[in-house]
Amino acid sequence: MRIANWEVDRILIDGGSSANIIYISAFNELKLDKKDLQRVSYEVTGFNGSGLTPEGIIELSVRVGERSRRRDVRVEFLVINSPSPYNVIMGRPLIHKIGGVVSTYHLAMAYTTNEGWSAKLRGSQKTAQQCYITALK
Repeated sequence: MRIANWEVDRILIDGGSSANIIYISAFNELKLDKKDLQRVSYEVTGFNGSGLTPEGIIELSVRVGERSRRRDVRVEFLVINSPSPYNVIMGRPLIHKIGGVVSTYHLAMAYTTNEGWSAKLRGSQKTAQQCYITALK
């Protein structure tokens, strides 16, 4: 996936997340500026159940897929300052925006391209296992 014209890996597609999240480490790697963040005054609940106030919210360009299989959208991300094995969590808002259908069993997501065709995005079992092991530490 390309976010703000940068190739981003280690993305968790989470149909249970009500927000799209970019972690501060990825935010900084993308050379984005904190002054572009809009403030938020609410907490989000993390995977461990604790509350966390986001650094802010930002709208970024996102490209899923390549060439004729690409989908380009603008998406709002909550910027979270917390350690994570992932760079980004693609939540329901982004999944819905691209017409995504997720299969965790197949480690894949079907989505609608810019031209209205169906395309498929496949995950990496190796990367998924590495992120899982990192999260357990």
